[in-house]
Formats: sequence, C-alpha cells, structure tokens
Amino acid sequence: VQTILHSEFPISNFQFPTLSTFHSLGVKMLRQHGYVLGLPKVFAILDAEDQLKVLKEVFISQNIDESIKPQVVLHFIHGVKNTGLRVEDAAAGLRGYMAQQFIAAYYGYQAELHKQGSVDLDDLIVVPVKLLSEFSEIRSYYQDRFRYILVDEYQDTNPIQYQFLRQLSPPAPLFVVGDDAQSIYGFRGSDIANILNFERDFPESK
Repeated sequence: VQTILHSEFPISNFQFPTLSTFHSLGVKMLRQHGYVLGLPKVFAILDAEDQLKVLKEVFISQNIDESIKPQVVLHFIHGVKNTGLRVEDAAAGLRGYMAQQFIAAYYGYQAELHKQGSVDLDDLIVVPVKLLSEFSEIRSYYQDRFRYILVDEYQDTNPIQYQFLRQLSPPAPLFVVGDDAQSIYGFRGSDIANILNFERDFPESK
C-alpha cells in the first residue's frame, strides 16, 4: 500500500478515511466534546457486569421492589436507549406501579453514571446524538469533517443509530449497503424499517 501511495498518490494530497463502528466513533466524539454535557475527558465505559453492580446499588437507594430482577430493568434501559424513546413512553406498557418502579430505576441509574463520570455501551451513541442535536456548532464541526458516509449492514441498524446518521448527513451524501432479507438482529433492537424507508427518508439518494 505504501508503494502505491508514494508512486501514484502523493501522500500530501491523500486523506485517509475514518473507519469505525458507531460506538467507536461515539467514543471519539465524547473524548473531544463530551465536556459540554459534563462528561470528563477520561471516562469509564461500563460493561454488563459493571452495569448490574450500579443498578443493584440503585435498587437499594431508590427502594426498588425486591421482586423486580435487575437484569430485567437493565434490558428495559437498553431498550429505552436504543429506540430513542422517552423513558416514560417506553414504560407505558407496564402497569402503573411497575412503570413507576422501572422509571425510578432508570433515572437513578443515569444519575449514578453521571455522578461517576462514566457511560455504558449504549451511551456511546445516545450521548453523541444528544451532542449533535443540541449543539449546532459541534454538529457543523462533524458534518464538515465527513464528505461522504458509507454504512455497511444497514438493515441491522437500530433507531438510535439511524438518528446518529440523520445528524451527520446531510450535508454528507449517505451511501448504505444492506439487504432487507438478511435482517436478523431484531432481537437486539435493529429496525428493518431503516432500510425499507431509505429512499423515502433520503430522497436525494440514487
């Protein structure tokens, strides 16, 4: 590759593309601009085990009903973040008392993460979406950085990843690769509507 670059493409005129997952791109954004939301430049990213530890502490501090399993609440939190729904809307299908318990656990969990200056894996997309949607200067900064955006396996994107892309493009043209017949991650929150509605949502695409 180096030989080709030096012989045919002067390195001074060559700009390497940014290659990343949604999550790794989110990490880079938070390292650089997360401070505007009160996130320290050096922050911890909690894994599933760490999340459960935090949630169990929240159960005690918020007096969450002992009959509720932390794993079930963690699944609920994951669903809230990946669909981009308000927590109250996500809990609408629960009975009154249970809805209150799940909502209290969610807000207690988020408050504890903020107190620790940490994020979970879902926040690596949720928080950048918040940055891009609420701070126009930051959104313009990243829109100017990317001339084109290509997404592979687009049929397996979820609603919050879709929102991420909507904030980054336009003005960068969006190119997606996917096959709606191969959508297999609905159980993880992927939404096949993202690819089925692509031409409607991005009418300038070809």
